[in-house]
Amino acid sequence: MLTLIDYLVVIIYGVLVAFLGYIAKLKVKNADDYFAGGKKVPWWIAAIFHHMSGYSAFVFVGMGTIAYGSGLSAYVFYGPPIFAAMMIGAYVWAPRWSKMKILTPIQFLEQRYNNLTRQVFAWGGIGIKFIDEGVKL
Repeated sequence: MLTLIDYLVVIIYGVLVAFLGYIAKLKVKNADDYFAGGKKVPWWIAAIFHHMSGYSAFVFVGMGTIAYGSGLSAYVFYGPPIFAAMMIGAYVWAPRWSKMKILTPIQFLEQRYNNLTRQVFAWGGIGIKFIDEGVKL
């Protein structure tokens, strides 16, 4: 049963989140501000933000469960491939995106190919995300 303190905590949290959202709304004027921090963020901070945004409950709970059950093999089959993918992204794709002045991979597809290609990948990604989240649950 919830008490008055519980309700107060939820209300204070809601007000704080709404206030921070309003402050962010005042600062974000365009897609460049939203996706790239107005290009005022150092590249290494942006890389850390991007990397951390990919984590989910699966990484913290699911991989811990897998590691407990299978030992070192969980790290061997999970860690090095992720590291290799990050290095390829950092040294192959990131410089190309930087030269093209794009913010997202979907923008790259539109510039390189056409709007139809961008639409196919964008809408296709929604279905993949549902499957991904379902597997995590």
